[in-house]
Amino acid sequence: MTDYSKKRTAAGNQESLSKWHNFLAVFVLVTLIFALISGIGKTITLGRILGTSRWDGISSISAIQNTNPPTVLIWQSYPKRLVVVKLDPDVNVPTGNIDEPVGSLKSLFENATGDQMRAIVLSNIHIPITNYLFWETDKDIGEEKFKDDFKSFASFVTPFKIIFGETEEGLKTDFAQKDLIKLWWQSKSLSLGEIEFIDTGNMTEDIVLPRGQKVKGIDEYSVQALLSKYMENRKILEGKEKIVIENASGVAGAGKLASDLVGAVGATVSSVEVAPVPIDKSSVRAEKSYTSVYLAKVFDCDITSGLNEDRDMVKIIVGRDFADRFLL
Repeated sequence: MTDYSKKRTAAGNQESLSKWHNFLAVFVLVTLIFALISGIGKTITLGRILGTSRWDGISSISAIQNTNPPTVLIWQSYPKRLVVVKLDPDVNVPTGNIDEPVGSLKSLFENATGDQMRAIVLSNIHIPITNYLFWETDKDIGEEKFKDDFKSFASFVTPFKIIFGETEEGLKTDFAQKDLIKLWWQSKSLSLGEIEFIDTGNMTEDIVLPRGQKVKGIDEYSVQALLSKYMENRKILEGKEKIVIENASGVAGAGKLASDLVGAVGATVSSVEVAPVPIDKSSVRAEKSYTSVYLAKVFDCDITSGLNEDRDMVKIIVGRDFADRFLL
């Protein structure tokens, strides 16, 4: 009888200890989440858990996903809104292949990686695409289905899934964990009725092939003009830097694409120059400021300070790496 009582007492103590450990684990996780969101969580430990953030929480963040139909998702922080942009899967885009110069968006996505999808869309609608959501199996999407997915993402369970690296089955993404938590924190107060849906299916123009054949392509200027208002960055709009682009890629269209990407976020490009000698790697020459740091992220390059006579100038040097990646 005494042994039985001791066993019951030990079991009770073990159960209490287990409950306390569970409570402590939840408390630690919640503390980490809110420390990160409030900007306090800049310790080495937190960095190791969640990795490096690429999004400042002020600029718009966007992603292409290979759903049916393909969609671009844009989250704008100021004003707060979420936009779902439907792309026509049958519209034709350049392939970079001489023998088959154009192909449907759907056919190109079939064999593309997530980063290649991002490059295809960025080069055809001329707005920054920061991330991708790559589905390994077919995923149909409509307004109601997307709202259900958003409701699930905005739930209070999501931060724990992010920390433990849980994603939907068959989904690959390059979103940083810190950025997903920031996105969750901002978007959880958005109502389903505030989500905007845009269909670009009628924004097309004729592409004339070498033999005179005409096919339906994306009207990049109409699409970019429509979507730029969702990409505008209020900090860039407030900036007073003079922005100059130097095309050092050796490819004629690289300067124009770079200028469009800068213009899409609300900045004004003063001039587009052509470098006498091509270089391999892009860079931003400027003193460190919000604008220069942000544009360096857009072009995925380093910042070099102290090389401009005008300290208020931000000079974007477009190298071969940019052209190779985004000009198909």
